[in-house]
Amino acid sequence: MSFEISTSWLPPASDLQMSETAATMCRLAIELDRKVLTEFRDDAGAKSKHLEIPAYYVAEWIAENWWPLLWEPRLAGVQLRHNVAARRNRSNAVRVGDGNLEALMAKKAKKQTARGRKQDRARVAGGQDYEVGYESRKTGRSRPAVKKAVKKVGNSRKRVEKRLGR
Repeated sequence: MSFEISTSWLPPASDLQMSETAATMCRLAIELDRKVLTEFRDDAGAKSKHLEIPAYYVAEWIAENWWPLLWEPRLAGVQLRHNVAARRNRSNAVRVGDGNLEALMAKKAKKQTARGRKQDRARVAGGQDYEVGYESRKTGRSRPAVKKAVKKVGNSRKRVEKRLGR
C-alpha cells in the first residue's frame, strides 16, 4: 500500500500579519495506492487532482489523529477506509475522495450541539456583562441591581427575576 501527500505552496497575498490559514495556502494532492483522493471538478467542470486549501487544517487533523493513525491495530481483511470509519468517527479522511475536503473542514468547525443550552438559558451569569445587560433590559432594572440579585439568590433565572420583581 502506498500513501503520498504532495504540496506546492502558493505565494502569499501579502506579508503583513498573515493568519495561519493564509500563510499555509497550497495545492494539496493526496494519493492512496495511486488513486487520487483529492480529485474534484470545480463549478466550471474543470477536473483537478489538487485542492487549493490551507495546509493548516490538514496539519491540525494529523496532530489530532496521529495516535490512532499509527497505533490502533488494523483488522485482518478489513480495508483501510472501513478501519478508519470504525475509529469512533474521528476522521473526515474517509470522505476525502469526493474532493470536498474544504467543505468538510468547515462543517467540522461549524458543528454545534444543543447539549447544555436549556440549562444555560435557565441561569444568569452575573460575571458576564452581556447576561447582566440582557436581564437588566428585560426587567427594567439597573445592572448593579441585577448583579446584586444574582449574588443574593444565586444564578437561577427564575429566582433572579422574582427578586427583581418581574
